Amino acid sequence: MASENRLRPLLAVLAALLFFGFSNLAEAKKLPKVVFEWEQPQILGRGGYVRLTRLLDGRLACSYTAGGNAWIRYSSDNGNLWSDAEKTASLYEVSDESGRSAILDVANPEIAQLGADNPHHPGRIICAVNLRPRDRRSSVHPYAIATCHSDDNGASWSPLSVCYLSEKWIEDKLKGCWEPFVQELPDGTLQIYFSDETPYYKEGLSHQNISVVESSDGGDSFGEPRIVSYSWGARDGMPSLTVCDGYMYMALESNPNGYRLHPQVVFCPVGENWKETVDEYSSRRFNPFATPVESKEDTYGAPYLIHTDNFFVISYQTSEGADIKVPSQRVMEVQACPRAEARKGVFRTMRGVSRPLDIDPREESVMWNSLFHLGKDDIMACCQYNGQVTLVRGKVRLEN
Repeated sequence: MASENRLRPLLAVLAALLFFGFSNLAEAKKLPKVVFEWEQPQILGRGGYVRLTRLLDGRLACSYTAGGNAWIRYSSDNGNLWSDAEKTASLYEVSDESGRSAILDVANPEIAQLGADNPHHPGRIICAVNLRPRDRRSSVHPYAIATCHSDDNGASWSPLSVCYLSEKWIEDKLKGCWEPFVQELPDGTLQIYFSDETPYYKEGLSHQNISVVESSDGGDSFGEPRIVSYSWGARDGMPSLTVCDGYMYMALESNPNGYRLHPQVVFCPVGENWKETVDEYSSRRFNPFATPVESKEDTYGAPYLIHTDNFFVISYQTSEGADIKVPSQRVMEVQACPRAEARKGVFRTMRGVSRPLDIDPREESVMWNSLFHLGKDDIMACCQYNGQVTLVRGKVRLEN
């Protein structure tokens, strides 16, 4: 173990050189210009951590969190008009055996609908959330990942059910779990991905991995977690997944080698379903950008990855042009590359840096964002803009 730890810094440097080398080669190519076109923003009201999904009946569903609760709105015209907000899950109070109590806020809601051909619960809408003690160092109840569901197309929702439980805070040690993401596999398996600090705190480490729990009965029950991605010494976090051309691609934020948080992508063939953990040296972990965003000064965190008919598109929030020490000073950026530029599952040519909302991050903020594919190469940037649920319709194209 000691010799392995001594080798890690050298291997980390070699890995970083490979990332930069490939990126610089990609940058040197004569690549067509990627262009984003954005419309005026649409503000729906107070809230954040905004996510979209399309339901089987064609409606869009917009989920977000506000006031410690999870909310949802629906649109029948592709996002022009929206219904009033309805709760999917509410904060609640719990007590331990000694009578101490804690309020659990409902954060990070992420939604998806199971397919019409799901063998267990066709058409069930799943909402995964992060349960957080309002006193973040509460020893009454640990952080948790939970789900609720609707079997009547969103008219009503089941109570929350925990599918992963972290551990209670002891001696001010980190051991939380965060940011669930919902995915259905072609065989009907339901997956909930999330960030997890829990396995490392007893060693005095602030590391974090991406884990997954799976359900083989449409969300009625879940199995034990397994680790999908872990970079030694770093914090792999905020997973988002897209399935494209036979591969599962997961964007995550990480901070290896002394860099601040920045996006990386890990991948595997769909049929393999992460049969091995993707570590920091794996050929299935790559930097997707033509111009690297690794930085020791600025952060580029909270990535979200989708694909359109012709492009891979990623968003992240950056502190560039702001004060890194002020967590609220962040702004959303987006880059893309043609799907045709992928080679053996790897794409390293994302470019065309664009901000859906052109703001000064020292004065305003656009944070905890996501993307959604509206059809063809049209997308929706989903933003927490100054604490408001904000949608910005856009298009990505090439300009030769």
